[in-house]
Amino acid sequence: MRKILYFISLLSIFSVFCVLTQTAFASSSSSSGKSGTSDKFIVQPNGEQSVGYPQISIRTNAKANPIDFNKFAATCDSIADSYPVNDPSDRSQAVKKYLLEQIGSGDLGHVWIIVFNSARPGDYVSYSYWKGSGYVSNHNKNYSGYDPSEREFLYQKDIKLPQNMNTTKIENELIPPLLKQSTNIGKILGIPEDITGNGTFTPVTTCSWFCGNLWNSINKLDNQVDFTSPFSNSSEHAKKWGMPFLADLNSFANPGALAKYLSK
Repeated sequence: MRKILYFISLLSIFSVFCVLTQTAFASSSSSSGKSGTSDKFIVQPNGEQSVGYPQISIRTNAKANPIDFNKFAATCDSIADSYPVNDPSDRSQAVKKYLLEQIGSGDLGHVWIIVFNSARPGDYVSYSYWKGSGYVSNHNKNYSGYDPSEREFLYQKDIKLPQNMNTTKIENELIPPLLKQSTNIGKILGIPEDITGNGTFTPVTTCSWFCGNLWNSINKLDNQVDFTSPFSNSSEHAKKWGMPFLADLNSFANPGALAKYLSK
């Protein structure tokens, strides 16, 4: 009975996640702080001085081509059909493996956030999510890897950090709930934490998911970003894949979607 109640509670958490995915990422009409190009990488290790400090930047090295998750779903359907209909466990494992390999490979692009405290070299904090490690930051004591400010990008949005915000608040109040949410979703998907307390990278809790949510939690409504692509007929695909908990997930976070938003 305890196991059943625990699973029900996890499904409730995932339902809330699906609602947030569909409603919290509305794109802003403001173009303030957007910059980038479709074919030339940019290196900006100390931020944009014209914006002022402290400033926050969300960056991606993806081209402005959102992932077509309907094509992804069709491939996943074919993978699932390699196993008997009455074998949802093997069907779901095969689909999860494919999605993690494709989405976590980096071939689809990456997203990260930089908070520049000043124009002084090295005076910044980096935040993102990696496959195999979850939360990464130069302020994360659990893991030494992170995205340096010198990393090349194609698009970014950089603005002054809100007056009521700082890196201590970001790390103590905004990031922990995201880590917990990704860990709970990982449990539903059967994907464990690679590093205890570091959150879980899954096909739905990716760098785009983490950074998009974190950015929108930090900034006001007029500076929100859109970072998801539609995923139609999710209930049909979820049933075919042996993943009924994905039935209400109608969009997926991905770097290309953010890049497209930032390119406008």
